[in-house]
Amino acid sequence: MALLDHDDILPIFSLYEIVKVINQDKEAEFIYTDEDKLLEEKENRIGPHFKQDYAPDTLMSYNYICHFSIFRKSLMDKLGGFRKEFDGSQDYDLILRAVEQANKIIHIPKILYHWRINVDSVASSASAKPYAYEAAIKAISAHLERIGVKAKVEHAQILGMYKINYEIIGNPKVSIIILNKDHKKDLKRCINSIIDKTTYDNYEIVIVENNSDTKEIFDYYKEIEKNKKIKIIEYKEKGFNYSKLNNLGVQNSNRRIYSTTK
Repeated sequence: MALLDHDDILPIFSLYEIVKVINQDKEAEFIYTDEDKLLEEKENRIGPHFKQDYAPDTLMSYNYICHFSIFRKSLMDKLGGFRKEFDGSQDYDLILRAVEQANKIIHIPKILYHWRINVDSVASSASAKPYAYEAAIKAISAHLERIGVKAKVEHAQILGMYKINYEIIGNPKVSIIILNKDHKKDLKRCINSIIDKTTYDNYEIVIVENNSDTKEIFDYYKEIEKNKKIKIIEYKEKGFNYSKLNNLGVQNSNRRIYSTTK
């Protein structure tokens, strides 16, 4: 079952790509695709949205999946379809329930539908349907309750995005990963702001050193390493790989993994 709005347009190859994935992976239960927008008065495609693979924290921040979303019929039967109390964000509520139940979620990194822009569409203006945003907060709050996470949801500064205020349980350690190459002034300002302004004491700072050249930054490292909350990790490869650098920092942090089971 594939969900579309009345203002969505499918390219000619769209269903082929969907069926191809279904044939390749019989365990797929929920599939979504990339998108862009289409100006009504012209055949101009704008605003491509190249989505990430399933990311639960991002999904609770805003409905980045939206359309084109495809559900296995047995999953949709289990979910029971749309719920009237979430009208305006009924697809958001359905997607949040789907990711809780689906055994396999697949993102197809291709633009497989176009969202037409008109004056009454959210594609044109986020303020076109203000009631939808209150319904979205209800949907996220219900999702958090179902998965056993204590938190409150509020509107973020950008309309259509949401901020989750999690209830802190216990006193977990927070690992702050900072990537750096030579920028002593910026790094010093960053670290001083954490040390001087934070009201939460159980944290560590992991600095990932990325091939710095200047003597002053290494002198600064020696100075700040005297603080037991700070450690310096050296990245030995050349170049800048954001993901690798952050992963190295996480691997060298004193982190604990928290999980919520159904």
